[in-house]
Amino acid sequence: MFNIIQLEIRKNKINTFILASVISSIGLLAFIYFIAFVAQQTNEVQFQNYTNIYKFTTLMGMIVFSCISSVMYTRFIIEEYKGKQMTLLFSYPINRKKVLFAKLLIVLSFTTVSMIICTAIPIIIFSLTEKISPIVPDTLSQQDIFSTLLMIVITAFITSMVALIAMRIGFIKKSVPITIISAFGLIALLGNTVASGYDKPMLGVIILVIIAAIGILVALELMQRVNRMEID
Repeated sequence: MFNIIQLEIRKNKINTFILASVISSIGLLAFIYFIAFVAQQTNEVQFQNYTNIYKFTTLMGMIVFSCISSVMYTRFIIEEYKGKQMTLLFSYPINRKKVLFAKLLIVLSFTTVSMIICTAIPIIIFSLTEKISPIVPDTLSQQDIFSTLLMIVITAFITSMVALIAMRIGFIKKSVPITIISAFGLIALLGNTVASGYDKPMLGVIILVIIAAIGILVALELMQRVNRMEID
């Protein structure tokens, strides 16, 4: 399995997605300072507290990394299971389910870890600078930071599973746009629920368990489908 994972990573040039994640992290950092600064200039009360700023930043992270994950799924799976690529893939003397599982594991792991790191770092940097030279007229507590980091972890897993479900929708037509649009739509639907439960970790855990259960069923069904596929 480890050899299959190594082969898939080399073949699909994962460095592109690492770069995209780094750029996204820089963008999120700029975004935090932008909304904090603009809120003070325009006297926007909604963003004059850390909870709302961090909540909005986390939701933006979900949107950004759902798109990155969707593109990864199209590269690793959708494009691999059509046309000449599928013929080449099925010529490997390796169990089809193992190959697909390796692909899913790579994308799920990368999306989850990269979102946690690339969303947490901007928030930590902003929090540290706020201790030195505050922009926001609010008191930042350790509990605020801990709650935010916990929600980042929960939303990272939710985002990974949502992208998996979106990939399965896109796999029906082997369509890249459908995959990305589906991921964006699903994140938009879940966004309000996640936002409303931002300070209620148990609600986030419940959403994660439901989405994860659906994601596991989707992965198992896709493995069975790929195992039955025939080369045209």
